[in-house]
Amino acid sequence: MLMRGIRRALKNNKLLFIILAVALLVRFIGLVPNIAHTDEAYIIKHAKALFYNIITNGDFEPHAYKYGSWIFYLQSLVYIPFWIIGIILTNLKISQPPPTSFNNKAIDFIEYVTSDINSLSFLEGRALTAIIGTISVLIVYLIAKKLFNPKIGFLSALIFALNPLHVRDSHYITTDVSFIFLILLSLLFMVKAVTTSRLKWYLASGFLIGLSSTIKYFPLAFLAYPFVIFLDKDKLSKRLSKFSLGLLAIPVGIFIGVPYLFFSADSRHILQEEAGAQFLWYGTSITAFMTSILSYISSGGKSSIPSLSTLIPTGFKEFHSSFLIFRVLGPGLALVSIGGIFLSLFRHLKKTLFLLIIPLFTFIYNSFYIPAVYERLNLPLVPFLSIFAAIFLLNLKDNLGKIIKKRVNVMMIFFVISGLVLYHPITTSVVSSWSCGGVSPDEFSVKWINENISADKKIAQVSPIALPKKSYQVTEVRPDTDFFLTELQERKFDYFFINTGILSRFTYMFENNFFIIPQPLYQNYYVTLAMREYFSRANLLKSFTRDSMCDMSGLYFSALPTSLPTANNLIKRFSFDKEQEKDFWRLEELGNKSKINISFSLKEGHSGKGSLEYDLENIYYRGPRLMSPKISVTPSEVYTLTGWLKPVGFLNEVERDGFLRIDFFNKEDANINLPGEVIALSPRVFGQSKWYKISVTAKAPPDARFAILSFNMIGTKNSGTFYLDDIEFLGP
Repeated sequence: MLMRGIRRALKNNKLLFIILAVALLVRFIGLVPNIAHTDEAYIIKHAKALFYNIITNGDFEPHAYKYGSWIFYLQSLVYIPFWIIGIILTNLKISQPPPTSFNNKAIDFIEYVTSDINSLSFLEGRALTAIIGTISVLIVYLIAKKLFNPKIGFLSALIFALNPLHVRDSHYITTDVSFIFLILLSLLFMVKAVTTSRLKWYLASGFLIGLSSTIKYFPLAFLAYPFVIFLDKDKLSKRLSKFSLGLLAIPVGIFIGVPYLFFSADSRHILQEEAGAQFLWYGTSITAFMTSILSYISSGGKSSIPSLSTLIPTGFKEFHSSFLIFRVLGPGLALVSIGGIFLSLFRHLKKTLFLLIIPLFTFIYNSFYIPAVYERLNLPLVPFLSIFAAIFLLNLKDNLGKIIKKRVNVMMIFFVISGLVLYHPITTSVVSSWSCGGVSPDEFSVKWINENISADKKIAQVSPIALPKKSYQVTEVRPDTDFFLTELQERKFDYFFINTGILSRFTYMFENNFFIIPQPLYQNYYVTLAMREYFSRANLLKSFTRDSMCDMSGLYFSALPTSLPTANNLIKRFSFDKEQEKDFWRLEELGNKSKINISFSLKEGHSGKGSLEYDLENIYYRGPRLMSPKISVTPSEVYTLTGWLKPVGFLNEVERDGFLRIDFFNKEDANINLPGEVIALSPRVFGQSKWYKISVTAKAPPDARFAILSFNMIGTKNSGTFYLDDIEFLGP
């Protein structure tokens, strides 16, 4: 049925064929080596085990339920050609084909050719996803064509074909693209049900709704199904009858999607275990509420159902809207898509609601409910936004035709506008696919380290970074332990290697909670500062970066600089024995969301009777900086900032906090609220409540004009008090 529809759509349709060829091309570029998606190993492992069980024991159960069974059955197909070749080799009695032996067993041949991550079977598995992604483009065309007209179908398909997020995820052996494929196919059958009023399409829709629900255990396609009643023009009684029969087909789809859950208690136990782990990332108040209803029914009313008030969202994550606008669509296409939604609501209310319900629910659910922040969660919005964008652009073309008489001029303006709107998705899709398909990060890392770093050197590393088989002296570090350049220097490390992708675990709150991240807030965050210091003071030996859509930020290999001798000439000194010394410093303004107080205190003193007291309560992402005015410096000279710091209360190793900082600026009108051209950070303190000496020494850049001195609080405990005393700034 599906293949017949595909053949009809492609027959004598060169434009659609070209669009699909482009879609397939950008999805096949860079399939391998690419980077290994974190979900691929699990799927490959269980798909391979499933195939082995089928051909050896006749066991068709996946024995894995992190995802529905579809993906395991689908990916097990890639082993069939190798199995057949193995049988042929066995029958021909080829027992020693170099470089290994198959021992006359077909299964040994499969093991041999699929043993490497870049094996042919891995390519085949990813190719299956790419093909499913390409067929999804065709389905978008058919949906838009049948609901509106062929022109909207063509343009919708083209926009979707070049969407960077869908293109990227079509490169991986994951469930996301299959999930979208089955949702779109169920919607196509719903459209067929509406346009033909035939029962078979209602049944097919219900079946696909059930099957798609098992892919990621979420019935997203069901949201659109009730709208079929309003779009079908048949008699109401017949509509309701067909709709009800379609509902009965949903359990059939669920059964086909996860058949062994209905037969095996062990399978249900596996599901409970693996779903429990997933619940940490995807569990919401809505899923908890739905689960409690099922428990209530199964317990005969003995269990409780939470209050409806638990469904009220508690916060909004700006990440998804920012990610969609600036990385997936681009600002132009995002505006066009939103414009298409409103235009379509005005002209085609029922059809628009039918198409809008899934992306609208997905956006709300992602932004208000799901605790995890994953880029791929936005995939269900992409095909529908593509249709709305096509509606807007073609309406714009029609309106231009009413204003401009010459068709040639209309088409030129239309193509220019469309080109500007589609520039971001087109370039990002092509560039990221090409970039992601280059040398793998692991291969690059192993080769470069092996050729350039001797095994006797001490390496501080932020994983994951692949290392050669030599015995390197490697120590794992993290931003909440030893991480600053001076902290690694104190431990006598020679090199610092970092995979910056891991840093998102420490900076995710900025992407979650800001549509456009405030740069003074973000750039002065301790993780960002530490990386800026490495780029400005360490010797960057090699870097390996990919396009932002490659799921990997970059690898950086740096040699740590030799520690400089402390400067000797005193430029400024603050003993804080007099209150007037406090007036030299000012507190950075971060709004009124944190309670900060800076005061002269006689409670504590390191060498005298007083100190500067820094009180922090209810931190807003980070503590505000205590900043000096501009202090003139001599280019290329060495400067030292030193002081004594006492935390109130114990700080464990991952609660380390408080550091001094020097920023060198090369322009008099530079924004001193942002980091300087070169920055230097002192080590942080942790341990018992006592006085700690902290200092940092750095060389001013050749074009330095002035420096800003700072005391920074991270706010690892959200509130606390520090005493600061005997600050000295020394120079040449």
